[in-house]
Amino acid sequence: RRIKQFLRSRYLEKPMEIARIVARCLWEESRLLQTAATAAQQGGQANHPTAAVVTEKQQMLEQHLQDVRKRVQDLEQKMKVVENLQDDFDFNYKTLKSQGDMQDLNGNNQSVTRQKMQQLEQMLTAL
Repeated sequence: RRIKQFLRSRYLEKPMEIARIVARCLWEESRLLQTAATAAQQGGQANHPTAAVVTEKQQMLEQHLQDVRKRVQDLEQKMKVVENLQDDFDFNYKTLKSQGDMQDLNGNNQSVTRQKMQQLEQMLTAL
């Protein structure tokens, strides 16, 4: 939960920065995979201590990459939720404004408009 809050506060308005981090992790992963493939082709070096270290680093990097992918996916979902809430607010605000203009022309009661305005304020606070 703290990680989500940290990522949201740090990267919500900086999608390119998180994209660069993910790209760097993917590049590192591909480099490690190439190193492992080269070691395997050189004949039986899988038992060599350096190959074990490479495999361990690769597993750690894959785990880290999986975590980053999950965080990015969570952020994307949360951004969609916020966008939907903002769309709802915009629609309701424009509807209220047009109804308010019509009521002013017709001389209708302003208490209904105030109630709807309070609802919009609550929606805005939720954003």
